[in-house]
Amino acid sequence: MAKQTRIVDVKVRSNVGGEMTKGTTAATGLSGALKGVASSANLATGGIRAMTMALISSGIGALVVAAGALIAGIAGLINKSREFSKEMSNLKAVSGATDEEFQALKANAIALGSSTAFTATQVAQLQTEFAKLGFTTNQIIAVSEATLDLAAATGTDLAEAASVAGSTLKGFGMGVEETGRMADVMAKSFSSSALDMEKFRESMKLVAPRS
Repeated sequence: MAKQTRIVDVKVRSNVGGEMTKGTTAATGLSGALKGVASSANLATGGIRAMTMALISSGIGALVVAAGALIAGIAGLINKSREFSKEMSNLKAVSGATDEEFQALKANAIALGSSTAFTATQVAQLQTEFAKLGFTTNQIIAVSEATLDLAAATGTDLAEAASVAGSTLKGFGMGVEETGRMADVMAKSFSSSALDMEKFRESMKLVAPRS
């Protein structure tokens, strides 16, 4: 009986050893396969780099990059044009301008958009704010540039600059031709004191009606 036990024991160990050997062989094969994959990946990466360098050296790569930049630029212009058209349509609806007046406002927005730090769309937004305050087309054109200067000098958004400038002109009975002088006085006052646009707006509620 003891001999049979030893024989079984030997067979079991032999089987275990065989399985371990198979496992080792399989692991070795997997390792080799992974190394092969890594090698293939390195070769592929090298091939891509070589192709990229070849494209760049031949000038094709530069053309592709330039074409991509051009397409992106055109897309940006189209989006800006749409935004401007949308804002101008809003301005026409608010102001009730005639076709001739609308063209004058549009030309003014484009001109100021190219000569100031603001875009034509932003200028159109400013014009709309003045239209809401009851300014006519000629008045809007007369006050727009000075108000843009005021907004730039004080760091104020255009809607607020238009509101303050418009209410100040009307509150003191000033003509639109005096907008530039008014804007200069306000900008200097803000830069040399603790006064800012918000405080000025609040004080105007008390001072302007008495003037």
